[in-house]
Amino acid sequence: MATLTLRPNGNHSIGLPSYGGSATHYLNVDEVVADDYGTYNYVKGVSGTYTDTYEFENHGAVEGVVTDVTVYARMLTVEQTQSSIYININGTTYLKSMGHSTWVTHSQSVGVLTWTQIDSLYAGMTVTTTGTRGVITQIYVVVTYSPPIGTIETTYKVGGVLLNTILKRRCTAAIANTGYEAVGVDLAQCYEKLASGSATAATGYKKAGADLNTLFCAK
Repeated sequence: MATLTLRPNGNHSIGLPSYGGSATHYLNVDEVVADDYGTYNYVKGVSGTYTDTYEFENHGAVEGVVTDVTVYARMLTVEQTQSSIYININGTTYLKSMGHSTWVTHSQSVGVLTWTQIDSLYAGMTVTTTGTRGVITQIYVVVTYSPPIGTIETTYKVGGVLLNTILKRRCTAAIANTGYEAVGVDLAQCYEKLASGSATAATGYKKAGADLNTLFCAK
């Protein structure tokens, strides 16, 4: 498993009336290490419900099967103020209630999402208050995923093509034939032997003097 952390890179909808730091609210909650009352967004001295939401970085070139998406937010509330982590995914809203008078990093998992859903989600804090204080100082998204086979480069090549590229082709469009050979045998056949378990000790095909089974294990 691998993880990808996405941090705020824009305002989605600003409702918290006050801030400590920048008037551009997302800049107050995007730090890697929480600075608490260094930069923050908050409500105090007014009554009602107020919501700040932020947009996040896209996943970029990261690939793999997503197994979990969790939003983390560091917040505090005082006295009768009610606060929640606010998450919106394709129009569906998720709320995680919290209430602590000291800084606490809360989390809310929204389960398995597609990369497109992850790129479009926005999240923040919603506060209902009768005049006391609700504050958010940090928020970020952690994506847990399984990387695809062959995403890490190797130093081994066949026909000038890295084995990770060949493995990826084998996993997608090259089921019948990779187009690359070792000792005159198409690599697809070598992979079939490995996949079937009939060549767990050795494939019988070598590259640069090393058996392909060894190279795949190193991969």
